[in-house]
Amino acid sequence: MPVTLLFITTVALYVVAWLLDLSSLFRGAKRSGTLARRLLGVAAASHVAYIAAEFFAGGQTPIADLNGTLSTLSLGVVLAYLLVQRSYTVPALGAFVTPITLVFLLGAALVRGVAEVPPPVASALLQVHIAFNILGLVAFTVAFAASTAYVIQEHLLRKKRIGGAFRQLPSLGVLDSISAHATNVGFPLLTAGVVTGALFVTQSSASLFSGAQAMGLLTWIVFAGVVVLRLVGGWRGRRAAFGTIMGFACGVSVLAAYAVKLGSGA
Repeated sequence: MPVTLLFITTVALYVVAWLLDLSSLFRGAKRSGTLARRLLGVAAASHVAYIAAEFFAGGQTPIADLNGTLSTLSLGVVLAYLLVQRSYTVPALGAFVTPITLVFLLGAALVRGVAEVPPPVASALLQVHIAFNILGLVAFTVAFAASTAYVIQEHLLRKKRIGGAFRQLPSLGVLDSISAHATNVGFPLLTAGVVTGALFVTQSSASLFSGAQAMGLLTWIVFAGVVVLRLVGGWRGRRAAFGTIMGFACGVSVLAAYAVKLGSGA
């Protein structure tokens, strides 16, 4: 019961924070944006309590199954966003980050109990692999949110729609900078995840190349391309934003593939 109550409380806090962010974005209510950030801090604390309660109830690490992985990923995204706010102060970005957080958290509830925790997950190496991937996807989620906001902002600018939400969104330069920095943080983490995953496969009887692993490799390739083209090809703005959005979609598809695999009992 306490675990369920904490889950409901956390979801409710995220929803209210998102509504406040939307109010700040579309109505220009600055106080709503400030309150949303504070409420997200409270929601994150509730989320930590929820994960801790699940740990004590189940006796396994938060990333021992897909449910815990998604919940931890959701929390990581919120904490990363709050950290970004300390450097950039872009409250409007919360309108893009918070719904993704909610999707991950609600997804964690949906996949709960779809399969028993497989014995290989007890491997320390595999848990390190999962941890690297979570941290990488946290960074890529922030990059994705900034890139999505960039595409919208750039579209409004080209259409010369300078009223309403346009005035609340950060500048294109700020959004591109956030996306670039987040991608640069996430890519080495994802690389470490790919390497540790390959080591785990060679040391176990796991399938050499499953669909989820193929999508994971594709995610790495896409983000490698974005990083290299930013550094060498001078990619900025719209092209980099679409590349980041594509990479994030590939990353999320890995989670979806694992959910389908566990759900089918494969």
